[in-house]
Amino acid sequence: MPQNTKKSAKLIFKRILEVSRDNKKPLILTCIMSAAAVLIADLGAPLIMAQILDMVQFGNKTLVDFLPILLAFAATQIVSMTLWQILIRLAWRNETLIQKRAFNNAFKKLLSHSVKFHSDHFGGSLVSQTNKFIGAIENFWDTIIFSVVQLAVSFIGAITILAFKFWPYAIVLTITIIAFIIATVLLSKNMSDNNILEAETSNKANGLLSDDMSNILAIKAFSAEKNELKLAERRAEARLQASLKVMHDVMRMMLTSSAINNTIRILAIVLAVLAQQNGLITVGTILLIVNYTSTVTYRLHEIRHIIRNYNRVIGDATEMVDILETPADVKDSSKKSLRITQGKIEFRNINFSHNAKNRLFKNFNLVIEPGQKVGLVGHSGSGKSSLTSLLMRFYDIDGGQILIDGTDIAKITQASLRQTIAYVPQEPMMFHRSVKENIAFGKPNAKLAEIKTAAVQACANEFIEKLPKKYQTIVGERGTKLSGGQRQRIAIARAVIKNAPILVLDEATSALDSESERLIQDALDELMVGRTSLVVAHRLSTIAKLDRIIVLDNGKIAEDGSHEELIAKNGIYARLWKRQSGGFLTEEEKTTK
Repeated sequence: MPQNTKKSAKLIFKRILEVSRDNKKPLILTCIMSAAAVLIADLGAPLIMAQILDMVQFGNKTLVDFLPILLAFAATQIVSMTLWQILIRLAWRNETLIQKRAFNNAFKKLLSHSVKFHSDHFGGSLVSQTNKFIGAIENFWDTIIFSVVQLAVSFIGAITILAFKFWPYAIVLTITIIAFIIATVLLSKNMSDNNILEAETSNKANGLLSDDMSNILAIKAFSAEKNELKLAERRAEARLQASLKVMHDVMRMMLTSSAINNTIRILAIVLAVLAQQNGLITVGTILLIVNYTSTVTYRLHEIRHIIRNYNRVIGDATEMVDILETPADVKDSSKKSLRITQGKIEFRNINFSHNAKNRLFKNFNLVIEPGQKVGLVGHSGSGKSSLTSLLMRFYDIDGGQILIDGTDIAKITQASLRQTIAYVPQEPMMFHRSVKENIAFGKPNAKLAEIKTAAVQACANEFIEKLPKKYQTIVGERGTKLSGGQRQRIAIARAVIKNAPILVLDEATSALDSESERLIQDALDELMVGRTSLVVAHRLSTIAKLDRIIVLDNGKIAEDGSHEELIAKNGIYARLWKRQSGGFLTEEEKTTK
């Protein structure tokens, strides 16, 4: 097995055992019950039957003489059946509890990763990886409880009993079992890598399906069905080829194991007949040899399944375990919470780059006074949205400090930072939930009256009341049942109800027509009162009344002042203002963007 696969296997089993720790005692009990069920059903019952045959062979016995042993045999069947019922219930319950804990852990880990991490990964693939990891845990414990434990008990028990009855055959059987295990392990040498490849190709195919379903409108708008279908066919073909490699490994193992198992059965019959003819064993021992050999060969088949399941667990869990082992690139350095006293924001000598080649901010400085309403303008790529993302700590800066009321945001919890900021992005974030739930997302305990008040203030109540189920209407995945303007108004209502001391609007009205924008501008003006506000806009009419306007150019402050002051300077801002009419971008401005 390659070194990287060994490392993956070690991490995977470590993770599974960690998440199973709280169920340690119930799992041990389940394994004990599994062992007991095999001892009674596979070993105890045949041993009683052998004794019955020996009684028949060596003396005249009446039915009364057989009664105790017959009752013992009946007891083994009842106890065995009862144990199996309890065993299945215990295993099912424990595995379900462990899966629940694993799902919560995986979900928590995915939420802890940064915006950059999620922009680098398919959402659909992450869902697929999570589901495969949860399934791998069930597969792992099913294999331990119903295969590994029962196989070990059957082998050890059968060989031990046969050693007392006819030790030469016990030795032969032991050697054969060891040879079978070695051959099976050698044949499964490449199965781990092939199972990992199968899981990876499956995740990629699922990720494509999720990505296409989320962007079905774009596919149809560009008549891209054929191209996407070709891409899907390539992904499906890759998955097929990976699956065929796994199938080849399994079939080769099956052929070898069947050949060895048939050899063992024939050998058992030959040795048993020869031994009985020479008076070395009784008829009952012949039954034990044949019965236990059948049990052992059946369990030898289980080795193939154990190895197959082992490799499948590795394949299904590898990608998710890698994610679980990957530390979040944006993480809390302390448990300290941010406490807003005034709302002063300071970017002090910050450095930041999206990649190693292109630095966006170098020794950038900006101070926003408490309650000040500041607009950010500039061409695309100038750093407007990046600045708001850094304030939200979606990304970490490379150097310098971002301070709120003198507190470095890198030294407080991300949760406390974002709880103090009401953020409205350019692309509104909608959940496949009701309008009510989407508005109240930042304040889950909000009452319907509060939600409606926020909707009225965001000019959203009118269209919401016309929806089929009004505030209980499901908006669809990513809000696809709503128009862009409707989604933005719900996003603004969400900011209104959050009532945070700092407000960040990143193109919050870009999807609104001029009439809707004028209606909602009054609501935004009211929302900004008493709050430190940072507003990114391309429509300069939306920020003309702000206290201060910052013009960014390639990560630097090119101009800084009020609307009137910047117009008087006749610089970049003045030129942008002249190019716009009625708050709309001219074709020339759109082209420069």
